[in-house]
Amino acid sequence: DEEEESFIGWTVFDRGQRVGTVTGDEPIPGNYCIYVGEVMIPLHEDFIISADPEKQELNLDLPAGLY
Repeated sequence: DEEEESFIGWTVFDRGQRVGTVTGDEPIPGNYCIYVGEVMIPLHEDFIISADPEKQELNLDLPAGLY
């Protein structure tokens, strides 16, 4: 879908701790994923705490050991 939001360039936080910058995405059907460096993170709605389009910041609650 052409309307899908791109998070490339956004800064990713894990519960407020900076993880890194989104370097790519992978629109896997049913499980949209983003890349922070070499690490693929599923952008599941349960992981998203907040998303700020103005600041381009994504605050997630990631499972331990994901990155």
